[in-house]
Amino acid sequence: VWQRLMVYAHQNIDLKPIPGLDHPFVDEEIAAKAEEAEKKNAEQAAADTAAERPPVLSSQTTRALRDITRLFQSAPVLQAPATPETLSAL
Repeated sequence: VWQRLMVYAHQNIDLKPIPGLDHPFVDEEIAAKAEEAEKKNAEQAAADTAAERPPVLSSQTTRALRDITRLFQSAPVLQAPATPETLSAL
């Protein structure tokens, strides 16, 4: 379920390299094979779920997400934990 949710959420998003890494992506040959396999899996998954996945969220889901947003926004700010006492100095 989580993977399907993330696939849906990350549609049409290009991966960008992580700054500071010399080789942020995998070897091109391996990446091509993985991409081909992933494309086959994605096509099959898209065909399987095309009929069941709506293009927009339902009103009930939208309401639930807004309620969760309000709960997070109204939650009290957490304070950093107090520094632990030194019980013994060896």
